[in-house]
Amino acid sequence: MTEHTFGGRSRASLVVPAESRIVWTLLVPRRARLVLWAGVPDVNGAASAAFRVGASDGRVYVTVTEQTVSSDETMRQGWVPVTADLSPFAGRKLSIFYRPDRIRWQVIIGTHILSGSPGIVYLGEPVIDTDRDGVREYMKRRTTRAQ
Repeated sequence: MTEHTFGGRSRASLVVPAESRIVWTLLVPRRARLVLWAGVPDVNGAASAAFRVGASDGRVYVTVTEQTVSSDETMRQGWVPVTADLSPFAGRKLSIFYRPDRIRWQVIIGTHILSGSPGIVYLGEPVIDTDRDGVREYMKRRTTRAQ
């Protein structure tokens, strides 16, 4: 973790290899979304990388979003927002047997080089957020699971 600046804006950042995968295992709050700011440096010349957000229950992997970010874009405009809607992985669905709210999901951020050789990429301020009701329901689910 470090602070890095693109486009005059500094953000707390995870510095990861350009080919990498980060996995968090958690209960997903209702109405949740993952938000991060992507940055691709141009230290070895022009480059681009894909930033993919997915979810898995340990059996099936689902790509939620994938966004291409180039070093030209990062150097010209600064940090590039990447947002993924995680709400399908919380709450009850049409089946009484399928209960995503009881699954500890693996939320996965993967990065992949598309061109050039940046060596590293930056994930600025990655966070999973929700609204106030989503937080209340999440805390209630966590408390209920612990008992």
